[in-house]
Amino acid sequence: MEYADIVIGGVRHGKPYISDYHGEGNWKPVVDISQDWQLRSATENGTHTTLEVSRVFNTCDNDDLPINNDTTKLIWSIGITDDLEHHQKRGSTSVIILNPVTPPINITESQVWEMKVNTTLPAGDTTYWCTAHKSPSYTSKRHIIGFELYESILRTPGGLCYEDNNIYNMRQECQHFVYGWAVGADPLYLPDNVGVPLN
Repeated sequence: MEYADIVIGGVRHGKPYISDYHGEGNWKPVVDISQDWQLRSATENGTHTTLEVSRVFNTCDNDDLPINNDTTKLIWSIGITDDLEHHQKRGSTSVIILNPVTPPINITESQVWEMKVNTTLPAGDTTYWCTAHKSPSYTSKRHIIGFELYESILRTPGGLCYEDNNIYNMRQECQHFVYGWAVGADPLYLPDNVGVPLN
């Protein structure tokens, strides 16, 4: 957990607590000199502990990471005791913390155009994968009103965008990019009066 910005909290004997920590390696977290997280509320029952915490976006504390519009990898660990130990229940997720929550839309009045990519992505930290898709034929005007990644692993042949292959020619033919997805991104739904024309 080196360079991690950590908040640890719980409810011990009916009293809630939180503390600000940071990681200096793969060992027990170190308590920050400046305690910048604030506990807003806490509840605990037989199965759940819920903590609501807050902090300013940039504390100017070298032990804290700024909260910004970048993709942030959140790690979590939970246990049945309040001891700081290597808990078995843990995981991670990537989010853009400052993204507003995407309101759900009613797609029952819309047609869904599903594009699938059937390929195995190459190993590597970063891959830019390009595919081209022809829209269905319509007799009347249609607009795209939203984009959403259906599965975290996409399944239509394509290729690496910046390699010397047939994908380079495809990029030259494209008028513009409409939507790009990266880890942590939410679905994109356009305002009610906006759409990308298909024909």
